[in-house]
Amino acid sequence: MLKLDPVALTDVGRKRDHNEDYLGDLLIKSGRSFGPEKIAERGSLFAVADGMGGHAAGEVASELAITTLFEQYYNAPTSGGIAQNLKEAVQLANFQVHTAGNTSGRGQMGTTLTLALLKGNRALVGNVGDSRTYLVRQGVPLRVSHDHSLVQDQIDMGALTPEQAEHSAIRNVITRAIGHRDEVDADFFEQELVVGDVLLLCSDGLHGLVKESEMGVMVADTPDLHQAAQNLIDLANERGGNDNISVVLIKVLEVGEALPPLLPNEATTEVALPMSARNGKAADEATDRFTPPPPGTTVSTAENRPTVKLASASSQNKVASRDELVGQPVRSRNLAWLIGPVLLLLIVVGLVLYFTVISSPPTAATPAPTVLTVPTMTPVTTTNAVTTTAASGGAGSNAAPLPTVTRAVNGSGEVSKSETPVSGAATPTSERSLNAATPTP
Repeated sequence: MLKLDPVALTDVGRKRDHNEDYLGDLLIKSGRSFGPEKIAERGSLFAVADGMGGHAAGEVASELAITTLFEQYYNAPTSGGIAQNLKEAVQLANFQVHTAGNTSGRGQMGTTLTLALLKGNRALVGNVGDSRTYLVRQGVPLRVSHDHSLVQDQIDMGALTPEQAEHSAIRNVITRAIGHRDEVDADFFEQELVVGDVLLLCSDGLHGLVKESEMGVMVADTPDLHQAAQNLIDLANERGGNDNISVVLIKVLEVGEALPPLLPNEATTEVALPMSARNGKAADEATDRFTPPPPGTTVSTAENRPTVKLASASSQNKVASRDELVGQPVRSRNLAWLIGPVLLLLIVVGLVLYFTVISSPPTAATPAPTVLTVPTMTPVTTTNAVTTTAASGGAGSNAAPLPTVTRAVNGSGEVSKSETPVSGAATPTSERSLNAATPTP
């Protein structure tokens, strides 16, 4: 027989003045018992809802979703198997919140929802929005649910890493919510249980501030589940407590009878457990990242997901319309691919300019070489006779006439000179050469 040890705690946090979370711990609350026969027939159901939509609407939406879910699942006539009954209960909870928002005058309101139904040796997990369900096995936290958020869509497409998503400005934008429309599309997962497993359900007030590996260590190292839940809340408050904080822990003390899969007609996805969990070792640093569901997990995902739109601005978590958001993750991914090469190109250009212009010392300009053109000397090959008749030397009419001097240039370039006496003039007593002038005494 399945035997469980459940604990549920919630806290307003450090920044809010009221609590919009609501715990689905109706099976352990005094005065809200559904009877042991109903639990034996339909299993043990636990849930967490994180409301949004303003001061009044958020807390109303989360409480209405939880109470409708439990009342419908345990008290309505069965129409099929356990999985079908649970899906119908989720749909009715969504319809009730949607109707209340339209008729109560509170305006648009909604809530996230994560749930876990345990029966026999199996757990059926469902979620809408970004509240989560983990399976902690031997200290290793395994996220079973899958966020319906804009950053998760970007992670799935490869536009963001899980580490980048933790610091994204749009990490609080969800893409599905209970109560936005008269129908909602919830995802369901199935997991086989073993003794010692702990299911951890929480709102984003916890998983937004406490790492998954820290959750696993705290749960594994604290035998008292109530104290473990309180330690998780205290740690979230120490790190800011900027939202309401809710956590439900369910430890499997004994497993029940072996059951066939609860989602037999759904596509299944099997992922191997981390080696540390299979060998019974504590979680290591590698588990500080997103870890898909363990083996035997059954995933139910509808092809057509609903459209939700922006909730009230007073809510910290916002629901964005699928029509309004269409293409945004793709544009973000394309922009990321564009920005990277552009930045790299700018860096390369800057480095080239630095090393070629700024870092290089100035060099003096080299003057252009001067080309001197030397004219070609052509030797004289003909003999020229130049006759020079000296002018009258001296002033006055009594000056003696000068002789006629004849210069000749022969073919070898030598110059010769001869004088022809003037008629009536005295013959000079000596002959003068071209290069020496010896005066006559």
